[in-house]
Amino acid sequence: MLQLCTDVINIIISFSGLKMRYKWSMTNTAFLIGEKEWGRYVRHYGVFNLDLLQRLIGRDYDEQWNIIRKPCHLWSGHLHEPLGVWSPWTMVHHCEIYPNCMKIPFREYRFLDFVESISTRLNVSIKKGTKRQIEALIFLKKRKRIPFVVINKQTRYRKLRDIMKYERFGMLRAFVVFHVYQNRLRLYVKRLQFST
Repeated sequence: MLQLCTDVINIIISFSGLKMRYKWSMTNTAFLIGEKEWGRYVRHYGVFNLDLLQRLIGRDYDEQWNIIRKPCHLWSGHLHEPLGVWSPWTMVHHCEIYPNCMKIPFREYRFLDFVESISTRLNVSIKKGTKRQIEALIFLKKRKRIPFVVINKQTRYRKLRDIMKYERFGMLRAFVVFHVYQNRLRLYVKRLQFST
């Protein structure tokens, strides 16, 4: 079995981007990011402090992010990629299944304010029902391609199987991306996390 010494891995990591550096620093204490490097990353990504930068890397949602409207989706100006964030945790029994899709409703006020401020700032409409909630869609034809993680109290393990057996879990959150279709903002699910 081939083994690399930590010096070689450190050199490889020094040439990788912030997301990869952050993953390595969370994996092993030998690869921690120093204070000078954090300061350079804060300036490079144009955020005000280290806490905001770590939330940006962790794909948390915040109204301070630089979000740009492209023809078919929303773009993260900080990360230079399509905008994707982790939704808040929601109860599994609130999800609804229809013949062609599954809807996951989100009702946390901070997330709702984030999505509503984006829609106002970028002049796109969002679907509002009788309840104050935002819905993310999973099309049932694509459900087998959505990876999901089950987080248990003892272990965390990754599975790639049919998500239709979701009723046995208590909570879920989704990694959602923002698409614009006919001047309407839609949230699509790319990954799921379930909690027992």
